[in-house]
Amino acid sequence: MVTSVTPWWKALKIRKEIISASGQIDDVQMSLFQAVYGLGADKPPYADPAYYGEITHPTERLADLLTEIAVRIGGGPDYLKARAVTRLDQGMGGGKSHACIGAFHLAAHPQSLLGTELGHRVAAQVKAKVGRSLPADLNRPHVVVLPCDNMTPGASAQELDGPAVNLYERFLWRLFSKDYSLYERYQPYWSDKSKIAEAIKAINRPALIIIDEVLDYIGNGLDGAKKPELVAQDVAFLRALLDVVNDVPHVAMLVVMIASDRDKTALSAAGQARRDDLNSLLERNGTPATVTEVGDFADILRRRLFDAEPAAEVLAATAALYQPVLQDKSWTKNVWGPIGAEWRGRWDEEVAACYPFHPMLMAIAKEEWSKVTGFQRVRSTIRIFAATVYALQRRGIGGEWVPSLIGPGDLPLSDSAVREALLGSGLVEDERTISNYRSLAEIEVVNNDATGGTARRKDIERQALLWSDANPRAAERAATFIFLASIVRAPAKS
Repeated sequence: MVTSVTPWWKALKIRKEIISASGQIDDVQMSLFQAVYGLGADKPPYADPAYYGEITHPTERLADLLTEIAVRIGGGPDYLKARAVTRLDQGMGGGKSHACIGAFHLAAHPQSLLGTELGHRVAAQVKAKVGRSLPADLNRPHVVVLPCDNMTPGASAQELDGPAVNLYERFLWRLFSKDYSLYERYQPYWSDKSKIAEAIKAINRPALIIIDEVLDYIGNGLDGAKKPELVAQDVAFLRALLDVVNDVPHVAMLVVMIASDRDKTALSAAGQARRDDLNSLLERNGTPATVTEVGDFADILRRRLFDAEPAAEVLAATAALYQPVLQDKSWTKNVWGPIGAEWRGRWDEEVAACYPFHPMLMAIAKEEWSKVTGFQRVRSTIRIFAATVYALQRRGIGGEWVPSLIGPGDLPLSDSAVREALLGSGLVEDERTISNYRSLAEIEVVNNDATGGTARRKDIERQALLWSDANPRAAERAATFIFLASIVRAPAKS
């Protein structure tokens, strides 16, 4: 294959945080707690709404979620055109924390977020929904963030919670921005819906309430506290709050609790009863939502890994490189037909959507990886592909061969970051099986310095052929694809 076009590793600029981490991107799992409360070195880059907008692909579902929140808190008399309570119930790695941080930025820094591509889409959808633009500051909403995965029931953090002990008091302390007189006025009323509503109205501003990973708190967290009175107060408060939010104008609430059928957290009988109770309340008062779907894979990846979109002429030229093979009758009969390559029929569009990844690799990620129970769809894929593009870019800079599109045989298993991202992704859950695959990769495919491994040695020792320059890692690529396919189909237990 003649590579007369600009290679992807020159056409695209890998984000600097991936380069500085040598492909081992460390903030894939976003933290709402750190984005809101992090200080100094602990404050992540995505705490800046502009940067958050840069790395966030505006998926339809994320834009819909933020549109609902914007209308509810900033829509004035049109607030009833949007839902009050939304529950994010996707499994791990589905983008829940990413969405919560977006919601926080929308309410806390509306002008900055609305200046991003995501914000432009939200603004357009808001206008379509209510027939007008909203105020640029969304009427100065106040944000209350309860990061329950960073809270210990009954043991408050002085710098964040002040005098508060139970969840209601922590809510009040944040609602009133540490105003002790207001806090003290409403402190006794943890189950009184009228008083909770009155407290929210007392700030005289719209409000967004974000409760992240609430099961961490009400499940094993409350069990560990061993304080029956605290359990009663916290559960009563959550029950009251879920009713109140629907009744108070210009208030929206975002709750993160994974759906029970996707969450394997072991709970005591009491913890399970609390989860069931909260589930029923959320079903009655809220609307479940997801913020990503399988079709968003490629766009999310490219936005997260690279600084800008590729040029149209590069996409067209790259797609054209493959046309002779795609249209060849022998390949069609013996390869494309048997494997059912649906992406072949819309090749140019698929390349434009998946670049620099081959549509076949993206199809595997969408249709096979995402169905594996332990695989964290967005998070795991970003880790694998970040390590891959970094390793392959280094090869390109060093004058080595790099594929025009990264296919299922092109994950460089000689690179430890790629190999461990793949094996640690959840595609294989059993530790013994993971260890066996690690050895298999080194012995049968390619070793760490790319000088050994059965397949790699075949490439090194092969006599020069007509296609050698165009595909110098043919055996390694074939073995890598087989390795990848066997991992996806591996038994959960060895």
